[in-house]
Amino acid sequence: MVCGHGSRSRSAVTEFATVAAALKGRFPDWPVEYGYLEFANPVIRDGLDALRDAGVSRILAVPGMLFAAMHAKNDIPSVLNTYAAANGLRIDYGRELGVDARMLRAAGDRVRAAVEALDAAHGPAPASDTCLVVVGRGASDPDANANVAKVARLLWEGFGFGWCETAYSGVTFPLVEPCLEKVTRLGFKRVVVFPYFLFSGVLIDRIYGFTDTVAARHPEIAFAKAAYLGDHPAVIDTFAERVTELLDGPAAMNCGMCKYRVQVLGFEAEVGAPQESHHHHVEGMGASAPGASVETCRLCDTFCTGACRVLTPVQHDHHHHGDTPHADDHRHAHSHGHAHDGHGHGHHDHDHEHGHKGHGHDHHGHDHGHHHPRYPHEAHPLGPVSVVTAGAYAYERDPEAITAQSFAIIRTEADLSRFGAAAPVAERIVHAAGDTGILGDIIVSGPVIEATQRALAAGRPVIVDTEMTRFAISARFVPPEQVRCHINDPETPAEAKAAGTTRSAIAIRRAAADLDGAVVVIGNAPTALFELLELIRQGARPAAVYGFPVGFVGAAESKAALAAMATFPFATVKGRRGGSAMAGAAVNAAANATVQLEGA
Repeated sequence: MVCGHGSRSRSAVTEFATVAAALKGRFPDWPVEYGYLEFANPVIRDGLDALRDAGVSRILAVPGMLFAAMHAKNDIPSVLNTYAAANGLRIDYGRELGVDARMLRAAGDRVRAAVEALDAAHGPAPASDTCLVVVGRGASDPDANANVAKVARLLWEGFGFGWCETAYSGVTFPLVEPCLEKVTRLGFKRVVVFPYFLFSGVLIDRIYGFTDTVAARHPEIAFAKAAYLGDHPAVIDTFAERVTELLDGPAAMNCGMCKYRVQVLGFEAEVGAPQESHHHHVEGMGASAPGASVETCRLCDTFCTGACRVLTPVQHDHHHHGDTPHADDHRHAHSHGHAHDGHGHGHHDHDHEHGHKGHGHDHHGHDHGHHHPRYPHEAHPLGPVSVVTAGAYAYERDPEAITAQSFAIIRTEADLSRFGAAAPVAERIVHAAGDTGILGDIIVSGPVIEATQRALAAGRPVIVDTEMTRFAISARFVPPEQVRCHINDPETPAEAKAAGTTRSAIAIRRAAADLDGAVVVIGNAPTALFELLELIRQGARPAAVYGFPVGFVGAAESKAALAAMATFPFATVKGRRGGSAMAGAAVNAAANATVQLEGA
């Protein structure tokens, strides 16, 4: 059983299948299947099903990966453990391809071909005049990243190149573009860029795309794009050895620098992290997966730059799941091998207890609340943020995208169902506050949306306490001429001084004759809300009230008094918080909401 990562690229999926087919030729007497963790079909479970249906009782599983990072250490073992426990099969798990003499030979052939292409195009030159750039996948595991650097050093020393740099396609640093820009300042006239990858796909396109980008900026330098490893015979040989070595017993991965076992500098908190799969949400999605087509991406032109991972992490498929817990009792003490039924097979030998407690499921069709730990250097200036910064700040600029992301976050973090038809008002208050934690303090009483829309349709005024509140109400939803504020009336200051109150309170008092059937919006002053409540006690009948005074004195008390009166539709937020932004947002949401008014 060959276990691959999976890709959104059809060509990568096809190439992986070719390797699996080659292994069938090496083991003609055994059934050979393959599957993927994510995106592509068949998924790993499908391949295991096929082997089970063929009547096998023991499966030799190998990760189709160059180095052991989270996928090989956690995700694949978790899937295999669960399947083995549910189906009573023995599954022995092998080690990754790793730093191996055969793999180095395959890499050397790819680099040599690129050098020969440079010689053919520009004439021969000594190796010392050429800079080699080896590009790895990039992971949140420093041990895997270090193995790419080791391969780079072995190639550098093997060929005798003048210089060598190591770059990565994502997650860590440096990424391809900043690395190549550094190389252009070293004085070499020839640069070979070698992606140390098994197959084609989105990341190969990214590596070659950034190489072309930098090459276009520096026409004085000859760049050669070496081929990736592919189905080189030495790669197939290595895969075959990873299978056969399992016949002699479990093939343990090198645990010496495993961040899950020992305290690696900068990653101390990840010792003993749970061994669990993070890929259920994108199993088998293939070309329908997010990012599968650059043609539909608004951030990229000719190749996937990875900008979406920086700018839209909530919407992107970076394996971050929701916070919904599940009841499968994943108890993990941490060993990356899976021990069950007395035939413990682990690529790590440090007691990883997988307590998939009798649930016998196959990790399919339910929401797991797992999270990748945050990579400590995700904001490194030469890492993923370099894709969008070009030396400046990384931030979303598209206003529509900002709005869409904001409300996606709110809907992920907040349950608005208790507000019923008034949910748009509550949602906009949360948005204005920038805090979903405020949700528990929001009160929306009565048909505030309908009342607001009826008043506006009838031409009734929107009376506000301050100019800040006036300008928080959007002219897109409420005609500016309907919004009235008396705080700057010439008489207001003198009346406030004579009454010993604030100008905001007088602004509401001066609107007393217009309160019946009006929408009243208090966005700043508690005294204005108290004044409104006094007028209501005296007989005023507004259509709806938005009470959002803010501050340490009187704000909480005035809103509590509003809630206690509760004889008309209103919206407010308990406590000291409030402000014109929240008040305006609530009114805008009500005015813009889609409702069917009776009699309309």
